[in-house]
Amino acid sequence: LRKGSDMARGDDAGNLKLAVVVWVDEIFGPSQPPLKPTSKDERGLENDNTGRLLCPGEYKWDDAEIRTLIRQGHADFLVTAQSWPIFLYAGHKCNEADMEEGLFKSALLLKASYFITLPYISHFKNLAATRSHVASLIGLRKVTPRLIAYVAVQLRFALSSANTWHVVDIDFNHEEFYTAIVNYFEITPGPVAAAEVANLLAWWNRCVTTNAFMYSY
Repeated sequence: LRKGSDMARGDDAGNLKLAVVVWVDEIFGPSQPPLKPTSKDERGLENDNTGRLLCPGEYKWDDAEIRTLIRQGHADFLVTAQSWPIFLYAGHKCNEADMEEGLFKSALLLKASYFITLPYISHFKNLAATRSHVASLIGLRKVTPRLIAYVAVQLRFALSSANTWHVVDIDFNHEEFYTAIVNYFEITPGPVAAAEVANLLAWWNRCVTTNAFMYSY
């Protein structure tokens, strides 16, 4: 199973590498330089569109000075797994007064989850379908925190400029990112937070069941 899961992770990464170009262009329009389905060199923080999605929610990407500091890896503007990236938020916007508003409600994240959990999607029927995807291997029956975390890691990797998988990408640790997401759902500080998480998971399952998110951001 471990070997099969590793192969499936590679399949998911390869397919998302192609699909994410379409999605990012749909959201922001063509990038300069243009994103290429077969190359990741134009992605990451150096690209304005993928950089915006990878940017931590608390940083102001539209501020040219801050954007430069982020790209330079300034100590005050590191991109790490300790912050939630914009691609996790609904509308790809973060409310600094409430960092949890819209968190994990990104249509981009939902699209990626649907793309990964089904072996064939009509919207991308020109891509090679694969049976060896993680969802089928683990017997997925509903959306779980671990699925959301897995999809978020895969999407983050697809948006980055990294051509090969590494646990740590510059300052960003993918394992810490995965664990932080799982903990957000499974280790709640009290009954109110637990109820909010339960509602969020219910929302996810409704969205994935109805495919309501597939053509909107």
